[in-house]
Amino acid sequence: MRPHIPHLDTATMDWATPIPGVYSKVLSVDPVNGARTALQRLMPDEGYTAPTVAHYHHSAEEILVVKGRLSFDSKTYLGANGYCFHPPETVHGFKSDVSTETWFLSRHSKKMCTHEVPEPAKQEYYALNGVSPARGWAALPDATDGGWRGGVKALGEDPQTGEGSKLMRLDGAAPDLSVREDFYQEFFVLDGALETVDGDAFGVGAYAFCPPETARPRFARAREALVYVNYGPA
Repeated sequence: MRPHIPHLDTATMDWATPIPGVYSKVLSVDPVNGARTALQRLMPDEGYTAPTVAHYHHSAEEILVVKGRLSFDSKTYLGANGYCFHPPETVHGFKSDVSTETWFLSRHSKKMCTHEVPEPAKQEYYALNGVSPARGWAALPDATDGGWRGGVKALGEDPQTGEGSKLMRLDGAAPDLSVREDFYQEFFVLDGALETVDGDAFGVGAYAFCPPETARPRFARAREALVYVNYGPA
């Protein structure tokens, strides 16, 4: 399980630059299986080029765009607040495109590895083994568009394990991220702000990861906050 990170201001972190045009801030990592969340920044003007060959990962991959736009097929483009979920061994990236500076949150369920598929069976998402996963793939150009229920937009959930993701709109007193105590809780503030009962401010770019049964931030108020929340069992 990843370590407890009660509050991380990602704006104060330095960018790592593994290759020209690619910047990364690793927010949390599981030391056992390599699961991780990172803030990525892609800069075509500095030499980044999108992959030209379809591929898959053994890990589940989840992306939420902070700004800019990207596509894995040059048909569906994810803009600001765009979201996608690729179950393990889902072939994607048939005609990827990142034509402008793009920031996104990237989550992998275990250590990331990429396997190319030079001759994909078809030009659309498909499971490598032909078996539909319990939590299917998703691609939402703007995840904030429609489907809200009581300030919550469900992005997807595994019916077997309960692991899932959601967006939450919070405003007013005593906001609650509503994640079970026996689940981990991970969140990133996309817009607005949250303030804890101790007066600690979670502004845009604030991040936290709380393992099951650990102390979690207790919020006193929210100011038009949009929060990306992930949760699941240990």
